[in-house]
Amino acid sequence: MKKLTLIFLINLFSHYANAQNKRDTTQLPKTWTIGIKANAGASMIDENFGSSPYFNFTNKFQAAYNAGIYFNNILNDNESFGFEFLFVEMNGLFNINSPVTDTLGNTIGSFNEDDYKYLTYISIPFYYKYKISKLSIALGVQVSYLILSTSQTKVTEIVSDTTTNANFSSKNLNFIKYDYG
Repeated sequence: MKKLTLIFLINLFSHYANAQNKRDTTQLPKTWTIGIKANAGASMIDENFGSSPYFNFTNKFQAAYNAGIYFNNILNDNESFGFEFLFVEMNGLFNINSPVTDTLGNTIGSFNEDDYKYLTYISIPFYYKYKISKLSIALGVQVSYLILSTSQTKVTEIVSDTTTNANFSSKNLNFIKYDYG
């Protein structure tokens, strides 16, 4: 996948460089800008477990980031439009706790499961931006395609002072491949 991404970026930049003509452009207004973009933040992947009196679950924020390139077309002093090509990583953590009971319903231990989800997208946002003084307002759409989804599950069960640990991992989770917003 890394080779494919590198080939795509080299091809993109080579077409961009070849699209330039040979005449002197120093007197023409600069309308297109290109740059590198990177962001970090937090994400939460929501999953509906329903409600149950037998276990408690919490959904926790995890680190998220995106990085890529942007293209911006300056229309005038206040308006521009642009698009980006981004690599986006979204992560989530579900924590599930429940008591372990015997056949009579007496609590004899506890069960804890941490389920980490990792979703990797290629995203292309398109937007129109309007600048008011130092404030910019942008409106647009974003289309994304899920290229990789993995899960890492860590289970700890304590029953009668005996601890059992287990780890599981899986790929290609059952998520919708396309996303938009």
